[in-house]
Amino acid sequence: MKKIFALVLVLGLLLAGCGGGTAPGTTENPDALLDPNPTPEFDAQNKYRLINALSFQETKDFYCGSNPLGSFLQYYDKASGISGVLCADPSCTHDSPSCGAYVNMGANLSIYNGKRYWIGPDLKESQKDYFLWCSELSGRNRERIKRISFDEILLPYSPQSYVIHRGRLYLQGITDLVQEGKGSYRVTLFSTSLDDSEEIVMLAEDTANCAFDATARYIGNYIYYSFVINSEDGSSDVTVRRINIDTGETKTVYEEKGLPCYAGKLWVTDTGEMYLPGASESSAYLWKLENGKRREIISWQTEGLRIPNVADGIALNVTQKEKVRYIDVVDLSGNSIYSGKMFPEEIPELSDDPNTCGLGIIGGDKDKLVKFLSVFKESGRSSCVAALDLQNNLKPTILWTVEK
Repeated sequence: MKKIFALVLVLGLLLAGCGGGTAPGTTENPDALLDPNPTPEFDAQNKYRLINALSFQETKDFYCGSNPLGSFLQYYDKASGISGVLCADPSCTHDSPSCGAYVNMGANLSIYNGKRYWIGPDLKESQKDYFLWCSELSGRNRERIKRISFDEILLPYSPQSYVIHRGRLYLQGITDLVQEGKGSYRVTLFSTSLDDSEEIVMLAEDTANCAFDATARYIGNYIYYSFVINSEDGSSDVTVRRINIDTGETKTVYEEKGLPCYAGKLWVTDTGEMYLPGASESSAYLWKLENGKRREIISWQTEGLRIPNVADGIALNVTQKEKVRYIDVVDLSGNSIYSGKMFPEEIPELSDDPNTCGLGIIGGDKDKLVKFLSVFKESGRSSCVAALDLQNNLKPTILWTVEK
């Protein structure tokens, strides 16, 4: 009961202070579209989108997110350290679709303008369509606000990522294609309104017949969309387009064919600076893309192909030696923030050594890294989401755990 009361109190304070509000206005000046002071309640949280299998969101007062092991949202209150299922109903047992934390799917959560949005079916209807849902942060007052057609969108394009940014819903999908007896992949990016006033329209479409990476970063009134094809010979082709979300105009802002190593997920700062990680069998790199050229910021010696991750103001390179994970974290100028063991101390909440657990990096900034850890047991599987303090020797805080 104490957990439920704390959650109700925290969410009540949040909702009371949100107000209606409208999204920041637009402008005809392209440079002004790169907002140096993004408004958190209206902008997508790019820094927590390094894993497509789950969602993670941060507000001023709490963290919340999905978990690959279940269909219920979890939360962590920053002030009290209390965590649990993100449902404020004290009588709820959190084990059925009627729970306020039930969302059915993984990477589809957005907190926008003081409310919670997610994608999922309507279990009261026997149909294959999905819907955009909205509720209070506590899960109360759920509302079905937009249909996403199974036949027109879900089946042919298979969206895996749903993001709300500045008043619009964006869907990114990957599907298999067979053309003239040959297999390939199709990557698509769609946009639509948060209500039924607009149809879902395609913004980008690309195909590849080998390994690839497609990344969308939502910056002010632009989307930076990168498409990378990694060839078997160890080279890659990189294309970055900038889409104006007001006009739909698309401009290629960087393109390189035959980059002599593999490239990873693009990062774009709030002021439009572009960074690209990459790796070969013996080295890892961070480059800055500017004026149509690629400039190396830092490189690391590696054993095997390990592409670094880039998040809000940081790049991180992970290595493993003798079953111990190490991490090197630098800022986007290449200056060291942390270098050493990824887990310098034990995590009491984990029954296994975190160096041997399944690991996924959700994202982070100069203060913290947020990671997903999973452990297989005879009785099932357990997982946790942890924040590692970059300013305090990666001291871990367990945000929530899930058993299945």
